[in-house]
Amino acid sequence: MKSLKLIAIFLSVLCFVGSSSGQTDTTQGLDMEGKLALSFQLGGYLQISSFDGSLLSIKKMINNESAWRMGIGLSGSHTEGEEIRYSDYSVQENDDSRLSVYLTLSKQNYFNNNEKFRGYYGIGGRTDYQHAWGTDVEGYSRETIKFGPSGYLGVEWLVNRQISLTCEYGAYLYFSYSQYKIYVVSLSREVVTRNRMIGFSNDGVKVGVSVYF
Repeated sequence: MKSLKLIAIFLSVLCFVGSSSGQTDTTQGLDMEGKLALSFQLGGYLQISSFDGSLLSIKKMINNESAWRMGIGLSGSHTEGEEIRYSDYSVQENDDSRLSVYLTLSKQNYFNNNEKFRGYYGIGGRTDYQHAWGTDVEGYSRETIKFGPSGYLGVEWLVNRQISLTCEYGAYLYFSYSQYKIYVVSLSREVVTRNRMIGFSNDGVKVGVSVYF
């Protein structure tokens, strides 16, 4: 249902911009070589976010036929203070920190590079690192790294020389390794748990806009 809503948004924007631009083709003879673009994702209720990664999503055109794409994500948080443990309703000190770093890099290739509507596909890889640690009653640390190949398929409409609209579906295969450490007071030692996993996931359908410079 979410994918259908995003496709509906994309088609609505296409119709609106297409009717506003009239009959003038501002992409005729367009040379995209060397152009840099910032890409943004359009969500429900016209929410705007980065297309690849929470911090920055950029595209560097190699020529009219291909481009490099990179997405960067970075987030962190820190929580401290008192917390109620509902198992026995005792009050404990809580000091937790979290850090997340995300990076994706891919090469995008166009099917029909001289048209306003251009189909494309991309192949690359992504890495996601997460680290959480804290000192409640029993200090703990959790680290997770996830990496693997990714691919996507989409269509891009060059509205003019500075703006394009995209609709894309992406998926990825990943290997995940996580390690959890906790100091158990009753045992007077640290307990370590490790987990390895291989999986497949997808990004669903994404609708976005790119601004070229």
